[in-house]
This record gives sequence, C-alpha cells and structure tokens, in this order.
Amino acid sequence: FEEGLRKNAENCDSLQTFLVTHSLGGGTGSGVGTYVLSMLSDLFPKISRFSACVYPSEDNDVVTSPYNTVLAMKQLVEHADCVFPMDNSSLFNFSKLETANLNKVVASNAASSAINVKEPIVRIGRKDKGFDAINAVAARMLCNLTSSSRFHGEMNVDLNEIYTNLVPFPKLHFLMTALNIRHPLSVKDQINRQRAQNNQMAATTSSSKPPPRPKASDASRVALQRCFSDVFSSRGQITAGDPTAKGCVTLASAFLARGEASHVPLSDFLKCVTESTRKHLQFPHWNQDACKIGMCNTASPGDDVSVLAVYNSTAFSSVLAREHTSFSRLYRKKAMLHHYTEFVEEKVVAEAEHSLCDLLAEYRALESGTFNGKSDLNDEMSPYVQLFPAF
Repeated sequence: FEEGLRKNAENCDSLQTFLVTHSLGGGTGSGVGTYVLSMLSDLFPKISRFSACVYPSEDNDVVTSPYNTVLAMKQLVEHADCVFPMDNSSLFNFSKLETANLNKVVASNAASSAINVKEPIVRIGRKDKGFDAINAVAARMLCNLTSSSRFHGEMNVDLNEIYTNLVPFPKLHFLMTALNIRHPLSVKDQINRQRAQNNQMAATTSSSKPPPRPKASDASRVALQRCFSDVFSSRGQITAGDPTAKGCVTLASAFLARGEASHVPLSDFLKCVTESTRKHLQFPHWNQDACKIGMCNTASPGDDVSVLAVYNSTAFSSVLAREHTSFSRLYRKKAMLHHYTEFVEEKVVAEAEHSLCDLLAEYRALESGTFNGKSDLNDEMSPYVQLFPAF
C-alpha cells in the first residue's frame, strides 16, 4: 500500500493535496482511513492532507461506533490539515428535499401534458434504498470543492487556499459545508427560457452594434439568491450543526460558486456574500468579515448556478458534544471496551477522549468569549493564516 502511494505521487506533475474519503462509524474507514492519514503525514509531511469523513447518525446500528469515532477523531486532529465532516442524517434530509423537488417537476410535466423529461436514474441494477441519493450529495459537495482545480475560472480557489484562509488555529480545522438544493426546471420553464434566449439572440443579430456583454437575467439573480438562502439555512447543511444559530462564532468562511458569467455576475455574487454574512454570521473581533470567494466558470451538471459554503464555525461543537455523550455512556460502564483492549492499551482510549474534550473546550471558549487572544491558542496560530477579509 505504501509503495502504491509513492508510485502514484511520483506520477503527479504537481502534487497539491491528498484527499481521503472515509466514514467514522466503524468498518467503513475509521481505522484504515486515519491510518492512511498518519502514513501520509510521515511520507509527505509538506503536502496538505484533507479528510472528507461521514459521522454516524444518532440512531445508527453499530453499537461500538462511539469508540470508533472518538479514536478516529484523535487521529484527525493530529494528522489532517483540514477535515470536511458530513453527517448521515443531514445527508439524508438534504437528499429528501431534492427528491421532493424532482417529484414536483415530474408532476407538473404530467399535468401540463408536456413532453416527458427523462428522470435522473439513481439506481444501478438494484433497488435504491436511499444510499445512492445520499452518496450523490456527498460527491457533489466534493466536486464543487475541487472544481477550481479542474476547470477554468475568473477567481479559482484551490484546496490549499481553503486551508490558508479558513484555519486560524491548527486544531480547529473542521470545516462545515452547505450546498444549495437543486430546483429542476419544468418543461414549461425550459421552453420559456429558450424563447427568451432566442429573442435576445435575434435582437443582437439584427443590430449593427457589437453584441453587448452578457448580463444576468432576473431569473439568474433569483436563482443565485435562492442558493444563498439554502446555504444559510439548516436545510442546506451537510453537517449536523447550524453556523447561523445564536451564539455560534464563525472563525472564517468561504463561498464557492459554479456557473457561466452570464448566470453568476461577480457584482451580484459579492452583494449576496456581503449581505448574507453580515445578516447571518457572527465573526470574532480579530477576524471581522473574513470571507474567501471563488468562482468557477464551468457549471455543475444539471445546474445553471450552484453555491458551496464552507464554514469554520463553533457550531461543530454540537457534533463533538453528541459524540462525547454517546462515548461516555459506554465508557463509564466499560461496555464493549474489551474488543479494543485486546489490541491497544486502555490508556489509548482515555487519551482519545481527552483529545476530544480539549477540542470541545476550545470551541466553547470561542463561543463564550473567554478566548480573547491571550490564551494558549494564540501561540498555536497558523503562520499562514490571513486575518483580514479575503475578497
């Protein structure tokens, strides 16, 4: 496995980051995934290591998942530069909303007796149990996150810039994400849009003047505003936490848009970012209005415009508190602990819990305002962080 990593790294012209995708519940990458991160830390210490991990939901059926999650969390704190946590329940709720929107469009097409639009197929030779839709949401988040590294854009943002601008303290590198919910167009809406584009093209062709620079239509502006409405609400969150909740502090944020210039004008995008962050987010006094923006000119398949929001927020403490509560229920009684002490000493589990409690305490210190720049966290500040508005 180590040799395979070396060979693939050597074949890269410009190795930028490693992105490890795994789950934390157990049997799905909590051990192997974090082991790979530690291996990469030793083999390539100067290359950034990113983790996209799925946290188990509260009603998961793996009894030992609290142990697996807490043990994996210690490795994520030590060996990952950035972590993009996702939550099974949040992914499921998100996909449910998108399926409801798709069903409305299908019903509208049937009611208007229009040409039937082919419904996206999410089944691959078997009955869909909801996992395909959930995996599609997670994949779309990662595609939007890495789009600037794969496509041209006016203001491309690579993963290293995300790490530089959004991680002020090395340990607090858990970045929550939010996506806009897809709203497919009905056949009637598609026909109306095509007519408007044809009329605009005909007017431009008949005129002797040079064609004007494409401008955003009212529909595009409404779509962009709807995207920001989604990423600033609980329905668009992919992690079980809400950065806009009262008392939550956002250390830094980023907003990455995808779409052609005619659908995502820079002025409209900046306006949405400025107004939304001032209305919904609370920043610390030492990093006021700290936002990073990125624009990719290649739209996501099936969308004219899409927005991915990335938050480094103390709202993630709710996930940590939930996992610690589940862990404590078992650990207090030493239940299921023998499955782990066969291979590691019990103090390894105790150290993992201590690491989680320290991380939770740091997030809560920021929320309560007891952290004022004079604590030990100030000594650990990343030497690369930019504590000023990034746009």
